Amino acid sequence: MTKIEQPEKGDKIHNWGTNTWKVTNPNKKWITLDFHKELAVEVFYQFVESQLKSKPTFKNFF
Repeated sequence: MTKIEQPEKGDKIHNWGTNTWKVTNPNKKWITLDFHKELAVEVFYQFVESQLKSKPTFKNFF
């Protein structure tokens, strides 16, 4: 699973230390994208396209 977060509005667990993130979110990766920037939108579309090969699940928590 890959979690996509907004800059400075991501999961508060990141502030608890790196070991806490690893323990509470095993096998999860995360990236930060600022969708107000064109490059971030392009990266997102490329990411989605690459994930379509592996039956992704999308959740929106905005």
